[in-house]
Amino acid sequence: MQELTPEQRYFYLFLLTNDKTKQCGIYEITKRQICYDTGYNIDTVSKLLEYFIKSDKIRYNSETNEIAIKNWKKYNGSTSPKVQSCINQEIATVKDKSLIQYIYTIHTASQEEREQEEEKEENKKPHDFLQNSNLTRKPIIPTKKEVWEVFSLHGGTKDMAKSFYEKHEGTGWFISNSPITNFVPLAIKFIDSWKRNEEKGKPGDPTKTKITLK
Repeated sequence: MQELTPEQRYFYLFLLTNDKTKQCGIYEITKRQICYDTGYNIDTVSKLLEYFIKSDKIRYNSETNEIAIKNWKKYNGSTSPKVQSCINQEIATVKDKSLIQYIYTIHTASQEEREQEEEKEENKKPHDFLQNSNLTRKPIIPTKKEVWEVFSLHGGTKDMAKSFYEKHEGTGWFISNSPITNFVPLAIKFIDSWKRNEEKGKPGDPTKTKITLK
């Protein structure tokens, strides 16, 4: 797969970390909800979904609004009986059963082939910190470079990105005792708030504005 663009990287990050995800790697989310959470329009969301479908990273059923992440087990696998019980319960509610097969089919490739494939996938990872996306009580902390890429993509400035990073770095990337696992929607809201303040003739920096997680 070709190197991901910043837009593609953060969209894939969103698919892995949004609050609709489930332990089994299959969850329901509408394109409208994705638009709302990411700030992208419906055409952009459709194109990004199609890109990752063609790249064989995901499957998406537009009728049931269910999405399956192919490598979910690799980054979120667990041998815990409680986790396995949770996965079994979630799988039982999946409407499109082909999505279950997509993630959980047993491959018969040789050990050498599997190792080669895993090495390739390791080099393709959009972000190292995605491996920790299942740690629900710990935030996923982006780098300053990653924050700047998102701000640049959505019309923000370096001053905005710096203020945003320092604000959340000061709280350990928590909001009201809830860990920030996907900073992109918060960054978009931060940019919008900054611009609205400037339009009203107020100081642009909205660091004192309370932003809550969904």
